[in-house]
Amino acid sequence: MSRAERGVAAITGASSGIGAASALRLAEEGFDVVLGARRLDKLEDIAARAGGRAHPLDVTDADSVKSFAQACAGARVLVNNAGLASGMEPVEELSEDRVRLMWETNVLGLLRMTQALIGTIEASGNGHIVNIGSIAAFEVYPGGGGYTASKHAGRALTRTLRQE
Repeated sequence: MSRAERGVAAITGASSGIGAASALRLAEEGFDVVLGARRLDKLEDIAARAGGRAHPLDVTDADSVKSFAQACAGARVLVNNAGLASGMEPVEELSEDRVRLMWETNVLGLLRMTQALIGTIEASGNGHIVNIGSIAAFEVYPGGGGYTASKHAGRALTRTLRQE
């Protein structure tokens, strides 16, 4: 099946780890991959290896998300992989700024990307949204109050979307 037949797969957080591996595998499966991340130098290397397109993306910035979504015309697949953990302090010492950054990235970033591409994905008639999570969406641990809260919220958004 050709890349045109497979369609476009958009991957966030694609400059390393699961995002990079997803981009490489989806390209191997015949998708035209559009890779997004903040670290453009690393992203361009992965895009070259995947035969895809690198596009700067900061999921905490609505304009960046809009620009990325425009680069993903015809998307059939969205892999919401962008995320981060910041800090390991106990709740009583937890920095509100660190929690805000995790929520902006792990929850609102997932929401922004989903909203930006869901119409295109639904219009394809055979699309998929894959939200990469963590065991932290199910379990909690000391020093993980901000991160686990954001991952629980991401899981709630995913389950709600599935029902809608």
